[in-house]
Amino acid sequence: MKRPIVRYAQLVDVVINAQRKIGNRRLLLLIGGCSQSGKSTLANNLCNDLREKGLECCLIHLDNWIKDIRLRTGKETVRERFDYEAMVNNIRKLMTGHSIRPPLYDSKTRRAAYDPKGPLFKLRSGGIGIIEGVVALDAEGPRNIADLKIFVDVRDRIRKERLLQFYTGHKCCSREEAMEIIESREKEEVPIIKSTMNFADYVYSGQEEKRRG
Repeated sequence: MKRPIVRYAQLVDVVINAQRKIGNRRLLLLIGGCSQSGKSTLANNLCNDLREKGLECCLIHLDNWIKDIRLRTGKETVRERFDYEAMVNNIRKLMTGHSIRPPLYDSKTRRAAYDPKGPLFKLRSGGIGIIEGVVALDAEGPRNIADLKIFVDVRDRIRKERLLQFYTGHKCCSREEAMEIIESREKEEVPIIKSTMNFADYVYSGQEEKRRG
């Protein structure tokens, strides 16, 4: 079934209207999509704009639950690279009014650590919890309680160009190393994540990145 495609302004209205309908209950918004599709940009823009409109908003990045490289063999699927159990438990706690302190994952060193002084997140009644990450629509628990589910789509050419820039720039890989990683993920990760579009309420184009200021 084809999902409706929304532009940014429409999406802001969809979220605001959904929050008004549920009143004082916490609203859960999931944003999924392939790596470098524009999920973080969308999530950050939404959170900032909703706050400007006087709404409480809490943004959680699922990359913080990527397992430490020292706990991986290198042969894991995208699902196995994430600590699903801890991730799901923390989302449930957040949406029932409890404070959570996610671990901190460094994408450059691929190390994960729990910092007792790290950022603490709590969402009051009537607030909007935005959860973004490649597996946001894959985890069944959060998906079943989500009020809105967004899949960020982008042309494969653009996504691969961004991935190449990310691996060669941020991670300091050679072009050959980067291309090897990208092609491996194209075979294993991308089909799984693209299939989660079927769970989305709306599809947002990652080409349409809202520029602020």
